[in-house]
Amino acid sequence: MTLKNKINSSAIILASGSGERFGKSKKPKHLVLLKRVPIIIWTISNILKSKLFKKIIVVTLEETKNSTEKIISNYFDLRKNNIIICIGTKVRMGSFYNGIIELKRNIKLKEKDLIALVDANRPLTKANQLNQLNKLASKYGCACPARAVINGVAKIKNKKIIQVPAKEEFVEFVTPEFISYRLLRNIKTKCKNLKSLVEFAISDSCYPKYLKLSELNAKLTYPEDRAFLEGLIMKYNISKPKYLKKF
Repeated sequence: MTLKNKINSSAIILASGSGERFGKSKKPKHLVLLKRVPIIIWTISNILKSKLFKKIIVVTLEETKNSTEKIISNYFDLRKNNIIICIGTKVRMGSFYNGIIELKRNIKLKEKDLIALVDANRPLTKANQLNQLNKLASKYGCACPARAVINGVAKIKNKKIIQVPAKEEFVEFVTPEFISYRLLRNIKTKCKNLKSLVEFAISDSCYPKYLKLSELNAKLTYPEDRAFLEGLIMKYNISKPKYLKKF
């Protein structure tokens, strides 16, 4: 591939959720500690290990921007690693849109370039999975991890189950999602109705490929998830990210 036709990948990390399901902790969820290391640091560490991304945009709320930037700076050189912090919204895809705007301020995006939407609170997603998803998205336009539905699924109306479709026809998909920039046409308008990059792709008649979801794609949603994630760190003998600065 010539330099002119090179496909660049960038990551947008969403760290701007309300954290309502996590409880009433005053600490934002992406700064909760796992093995004494903030969860956002684990996430960025694996992203950097993949060596995929030209730019890494971290989108957080205005009230957490300074603390988030300070903590990330304790572990990573922002300039050297092309990490940029910007302000998002409490609406998921609104934050993603802000991340795209910030990305466009810093680099010229080409249609074939890839954008990864990464949840800050899926901290153990492995670098090799990111590389696999990047390869799939470069070929098919969009990719994500997914797994077969285990329990029954049902359509509801007025709090009543009105239909039970065949669960074999469904998968559960999660982030990270990778998508070709060309599929993000009219993003400002579509962000109002779509909640995932998979939906963006389908709206443009692109049908995403998926690879098998791993338990390392686990997400910090509820307080009890913290113990599960720390158990995975021990199970897979994952090394803790280290301070950039010594205190």
